[in-house]
Amino acid sequence: MKKLVSPFGAQGWYPDNLKHLQATIQNSLTDGIDPHVRAAICPHAGYRWCSETLGRTMSRVGDVYDNVLLLGPSHRVGLHNQAIVCDYTGVETPLGVCEISGMASDLFINNNRVHDNEHSTLMHVPYIQYCCPSATVTPVIIGSMDEDYLTELARTLSQEITDKTLIMISSDFTHYGEKFKYTPFDRADNLRQEIYNFDHKVIEMIVDIETDLFKLFVKKKTSTICGKHAIAVMMQMIRDMNFTAELCDYSMSGDMVHDHSNSVSYAGIIFKSQ
Repeated sequence: MKKLVSPFGAQGWYPDNLKHLQATIQNSLTDGIDPHVRAAICPHAGYRWCSETLGRTMSRVGDVYDNVLLLGPSHRVGLHNQAIVCDYTGVETPLGVCEISGMASDLFINNNRVHDNEHSTLMHVPYIQYCCPSATVTPVIIGSMDEDYLTELARTLSQEITDKTLIMISSDFTHYGEKFKYTPFDRADNLRQEIYNFDHKVIEMIVDIETDLFKLFVKKKTSTICGKHAIAVMMQMIRDMNFTAELCDYSMSGDMVHDHSNSVSYAGIIFKSQ
């Protein structure tokens, strides 16, 4: 097996010990598996920061899928109008090896190097292994894209999914502060509320499945929502489906350290068939 060994346990993003990782995931889960969930947006930070939001979202996902289509942004390699797959056959974490299902379309580019240390996809694998142990995973990494490419990518991906596919989008929300070179809010006395309001305007577009409005936001608004292009692709894929969406959880790293001068927001959103 040509497997990709996730480095993020050794790097401290999640526990590198099997029992500790299992306990971390289990403790973040709440009751409420919903067999109608067809897609989800989940954060990809270190579990210290986002496991509560990630867990409350993945709690709704049961072992009813045979594949998870995992679409995430590239953090280390600049990509434009490219969808990067890999020829690894599995991803190894402390929970074992999760089998990878490949993509055959000519639209996809095979490049293992882009996948080797990409946390947007690899941070989700332990939760997929724990919550959906029967599923394989298909990781696809993207960057920015033009409208025509977005439409073609959504069409191509739609041909790859079945009723047993979970579409999983990896994205954090606003990265605010000098650390992220993003400081559009000037009311320091109410900074948390400014970030909250901005995020929830975007979340409202997503939950209302306002596909065209969200794509316009991606095109015209400067933001640090790292998975916004992946979210736009997913929304394009489901725009003609009779789905409903629900915000499962929202949190900020700034709340954990009581300082929002450099803060990352996390949202968990699910999309359900009727």
